[in-house]
Amino acid sequence: MKKGWRVTATAVHDHGMPILSLDPESTPEELGCQLLLLAFWHKYVSPDDPELADAIASAYPEPVGWIARATGTPDTRAAAAMLFEGLLRPGFDPSMGAAAARRYVARKASIAIRDHRKAADGGLRPWEALGVSERRYYKLLSQFAPKNGARYEVSQDVLDRIRSHLAGRDQATEKHDAAMAVLQGRGFSYDAARKWLQRHDYSEALRAQPRSKRTPTDSGA
Repeated sequence: MKKGWRVTATAVHDHGMPILSLDPESTPEELGCQLLLLAFWHKYVSPDDPELADAIASAYPEPVGWIARATGTPDTRAAAAMLFEGLLRPGFDPSMGAAAARRYVARKASIAIRDHRKAADGGLRPWEALGVSERRYYKLLSQFAPKNGARYEVSQDVLDRIRSHLAGRDQATEKHDAAMAVLQGRGFSYDAARKWLQRHDYSEALRAQPRSKRTPTDSGA
């Protein structure tokens, strides 16, 4: 099979000549899915046909998996249905080739995930929903999110772990500030209180005593 070879169907409907694009990496599942999508685009198949979602899930398991993990859909058919909604508009031109079709599907999966998160967070961007800067958000992703190639896989579990981490940091900051106030109230200078906390637990602050100041000795005594 030659790279970029195309099979052209003979039927013509509202949108011109149906084209099925193949390449050496095409799988039987991709071919079956393309045939169903062509049938849909040329109005031979209803968008409510359950075979469409099943075909998309079988042909493009990785993008469908991204959607399922990021949105918490109950099954792969539901995730494939979300992807299918994106494929409807504006619709992919099969004449661009099989590799371009895969890129198009991957891009539509990313858009489906982004739109779901916007809706879940009231239209906020992910870092805004977490209350951090965009730069901090991507640093946190490098700590908590697995990578798939150059892309972070941001699931609900990843976001929950980031929120838990941020909450823990906030609590630690509150404890530190409270302990600093207690120590300074007991006579510590700011620098002495900060150094004391580097060596002791917050809970010990209530019993801490500053070092007594040395009084100069009378050299004539």
